[in-house]
Amino acid sequence: MKNVIYVMGALLILLGACGSPEKIEVTVNPDIIPASVGFNFDASDSAAVALADSVAIHAGGKRALDTANFIHFNFFGARDIYWDRINDIVKIVSKRTDFKAIYNLKSDTGKIFVNGELQSDLDSLKKYKDVARAIWINDTYWLLFPYKLKDSGVTLKYVGLGQDKADNASHILQLTFQDVGETPENKYLAYVNADSYRITQWDYFANATDSVPAIVTPWLDYKNYNGLWLSADRGKYKIPFIEVYSELDTATYNAIYKTF
Repeated sequence: MKNVIYVMGALLILLGACGSPEKIEVTVNPDIIPASVGFNFDASDSAAVALADSVAIHAGGKRALDTANFIHFNFFGARDIYWDRINDIVKIVSKRTDFKAIYNLKSDTGKIFVNGELQSDLDSLKKYKDVARAIWINDTYWLLFPYKLKDSGVTLKYVGLGQDKADNASHILQLTFQDVGETPENKYLAYVNADSYRITQWDYFANATDSVPAIVTPWLDYKNYNGLWLSADRGKYKIPFIEVYSELDTATYNAIYKTF
């Protein structure tokens, strides 16, 4: 078992012939995902931050995430999500309701179809744009959680060593939130395998003060998607389809993002 959390920075001091420092060179693991502006470093402990870095690196790291320009997946059979990360465009096609959207996350513009009708009323359009953004936040968080441990508003705490439901020795990482996202009152416990440093389970708490999780799911069926190691099996929750591309040809791009 590996009980030592990886330390991801290295400081190299080169000494001259006289023994005095001549040059200080700081090298940083290029697969560490930098913390987002607003990540709560002050309230997070160093062991938790180091563990978060290890999780992200073992999930593919920054270099793989930086080239994941187009992500297409099905969220639990409920809807297809197409995310153009270069242009901040998300396309949503619901499988259970007649809701379709092409929405620009940056400019807050787009087209929304409900029951086959293009929404033009300003109040309705605002409401459904908010729905589209909330869907994108929720679904991509479930998919890409290992890369989002140092997001804005997050506080990390290292709970300690324990076991997940499958009796795997695990480092337990707690995430709480402040003034961010759709549900800042949530709390998560991520169980990080002590050997692979992959998340094998998460416990979701609707409120940070809750002692009993509302949802407990395993993280299974990891596969390599163009450099990203993603879990497609969350117990009763399945992600049946995942594709990750660094680039798309023009015809495919137009077919996916420009039309329904």
